Amino acid sequence: MVDATKGLFISCDIPMAQFIINLNASMPSSQKFIVHVLDSTHFLVQPDVAGMIRSAISDFRDQNSYEKPSKDMKPKNKGFSMYEYEQLLTSHFRFYIRYCHPDI
Repeated sequence: MVDATKGLFISCDIPMAQFIINLNASMPSSQKFIVHVLDSTHFLVQPDVAGMIRSAISDFRDQNSYEKPSKDMKPKNKGFSMYEYEQLLTSHFRFYIRYCHPDI
């Protein structure tokens, strides 16, 4: 007699597969959702967990994404004018040369 289990087939790349395996491992034993690991990039999971896996992947991507700053954001210079900033850098450079390299 054949024993059949209904499931959802997932195909993904290896890093995403490792994320899904770790997500499964972090669940209590009563909530584990991987039915069978076919190979390093293919799984059979319980059909009712598709939304949970999608939301976990979405949260993971949101946490690990970089958003380029917009052009209207100006750097914070603590109120220094460009001249004052150049003077400050010059004084720090002189201090460094004078005390760290006295033979110059």
